[in-house]
Amino acid sequence: MYLDYDPGIGAAILEFGPLEAYQRLIASSDAQIRTPLLDNGREIVARRTAIHTGLAAHWVDLQRETYGYQRPFALVALGGTGRGEMTPCSDTDFALLFEEPTKGNEFLTGLLDKPSMAITSSGPSVSRSGPNRTTWSTCRPWKECS
Repeated sequence: MYLDYDPGIGAAILEFGPLEAYQRLIASSDAQIRTPLLDNGREIVARRTAIHTGLAAHWVDLQRETYGYQRPFALVALGGTGRGEMTPCSDTDFALLFEEPTKGNEFLTGLLDKPSMAITSSGPSVSRSGPNRTTWSTCRPWKECS
């Protein structure tokens, strides 16, 4: 997996658990935003992006281990997340890419059946559906996308 990963985020997740780690890391980032410095914007958005992508990578690793899934796949950050430009009001956009057909893929089915954890500027929320809910009609092997 390629990810510009901050080991401090992984250490915080292991020490406090994902939700408390997120809350602590974001509180630290928020404190940095409130300082009088005006030349640290790129550093702040890069750090916030690392927090979100680090948590997403941790979640994917846990799911892979839970399902015993050994085939190659990628978690891809899109939009501001992919550009490394997460701000306090940014949403997170991720896609999962699979080399093999996705219909009948038990790993993907398991991921889609789990409630998704959304952590936003207003706090954590859990949802099983929404306007962007992935369905089988939107899942295709990556080779069909080229």
